[in-house]
Amino acid sequence: MSNKLIIGRRGTGKSTLAEYEAQKMNAHQIYFDPGDQFQNVERHATTIEEFQALMNEDQGAPDGFHGDDWPASIAYVPPSSHVADEWDAFAAALWEYTGVHEGAASYCLVIDEAHELQSSQTINDWLARFIRRAPRRERDDPNPVDMIQTTHNPQDLNRLTFSQMDQIYIFNMFDKRALKAIREQFGDEIADEVPQLRTPKRGGRDVLIVEGETGAYEVCDNPASWFVNIRQGSSDPPLEHRMSKNLEETYGTY
Repeated sequence: MSNKLIIGRRGTGKSTLAEYEAQKMNAHQIYFDPGDQFQNVERHATTIEEFQALMNEDQGAPDGFHGDDWPASIAYVPPSSHVADEWDAFAAALWEYTGVHEGAASYCLVIDEAHELQSSQTINDWLARFIRRAPRRERDDPNPVDMIQTTHNPQDLNRLTFSQMDQIYIFNMFDKRALKAIREQFGDEIADEVPQLRTPKRGGRDVLIVEGETGAYEVCDNPASWFVNIRQGSSDPPLEHRMSKNLEETYGTY
């Protein structure tokens, strides 16, 4: 499993970046989308039954979720505002397609507004299960699962979430509680950088990238730099990893 965390205020670009990163991490993406942010996803479900039907449909495709020749993206948009309850039902359904067993799926799971499922003291049981028990790339497990969490409330994230992140992306923030959480987790140097990051209203769209294992960081301050760093130097990503039209409009083209 590759784990990424995206932190930022509403409107700074975290959902768009999450979609872009998900496309790079896995040909197949599953979105838990309580705010209906991922409009560009191929298919949407608003009930668990619809979601399961779409999953079964893709499992019956020529290579199912196992082959890159059949990329699939599905967003589950909960029908109610009870995010934790909706997540539990969604996660239980998705877990049926998760594991090293035959017929399981490989995908990138994007969880928007992940702070709704945890706090600094507790974490949702299903979220903890996905973090701890989903198949992992570094172990060469079959059907690996990648995960991206997005939040605008880093102060509400659990220690398990922080401890398992491979990369953290931080957009401009100025809320005192959010900056305190960033300072406690990443140190003074990174926390002092965050309020200085540019936003579209301030003439740019900066993002600060932290490596989870080493704590090393850099500020990507222009689109060309973003693409080089986020793509890890790739100038010609596979077709299924290329930006959709909406992403191109936001971040530019290759």
